[in-house]
Amino acid sequence: MTSAAVTLAFTTLAQARPDKRVTIVKVGKVTPDQARDVAKDLLASVVKGQDPSRDRAEERGAVTFAKLADAFLHHVEALKKANTHAQYAHMLNAYGEALMTVLPMPKRAKTANPVAKPYEPTARELASQAAYAKRRENRRPIPQIKVSMSEDGGKRIASIAVDHPDPALGYELLAEAVRADSGTFLAGTLDSLAKAAQVGSVVREGEMNYALSMVCGLRPKDQIEATLGVQMAAIHMATMNAAMCMGQAKTWELKESQERALNRLARTYVAQVEALKHYRSKGEQRVIVERVNVEKGGQAIVGNVAHGGG
Repeated sequence: MTSAAVTLAFTTLAQARPDKRVTIVKVGKVTPDQARDVAKDLLASVVKGQDPSRDRAEERGAVTFAKLADAFLHHVEALKKANTHAQYAHMLNAYGEALMTVLPMPKRAKTANPVAKPYEPTARELASQAAYAKRRENRRPIPQIKVSMSEDGGKRIASIAVDHPDPALGYELLAEAVRADSGTFLAGTLDSLAKAAQVGSVVREGEMNYALSMVCGLRPKDQIEATLGVQMAAIHMATMNAAMCMGQAKTWELKESQERALNRLARTYVAQVEALKHYRSKGEQRVIVERVNVEKGGQAIVGNVAHGGG
């Protein structure tokens, strides 16, 4: 070894620069056997995917204790008195090197960012997703409602408009969804839904669209069914508000009051469902006979039986 430093060239493992060299130590400070041991460690780190040359470059570029101390003293000199600056300088010069020897700065570990594996849905999830997509394809096109609040003479006014690129077409789609025979009925239906979604003096757009979706979800066949759907939506939202108030009640009296209101509203909703079923069946009563036993000598008659007079 006649060179000023012992170096190793990783010609097969370094991809970016085949001639990259890493200096181990100057000749005379270690024996050749010690240099070979260091070289083995470097080669092992390269096999693991590390770059010793880059690591050393980062260490050289890191802020040293001396530079950090100088920056701190410069900051103190600008803000503190001369005696304070002198005391800080004395402590850093006297104890700084010893402190760094006792408490060496830990080297930050380099961790690779794990790549998140995309979620793979199960077969049942995919089947449910396909069923939902098919059901959405068969539903009626129903535009949303936009609500904007404004002030006029100290009163808050809610303006309701259809959210559709073609407003005229949007209102026609809404009229078809609620089976409105006229614009007057459609306007009254939207106004009723706005009242159901009103909290204080504010009409909440999200709740109004939720109520509209409940009415359209019933697929009303005429204006009576649509009106009953509006009432059902209003009772349902009032039921949820009563449940919220009951949970927030601070006294037993208030809790019992809200509980009674909640029970009445829940019973009303059930009655509305029964009324809708009765109206859709047109009042017909059907008796379904699942099993008929005919004994020996008897006769079974299937059909309408009329009793004659006399």
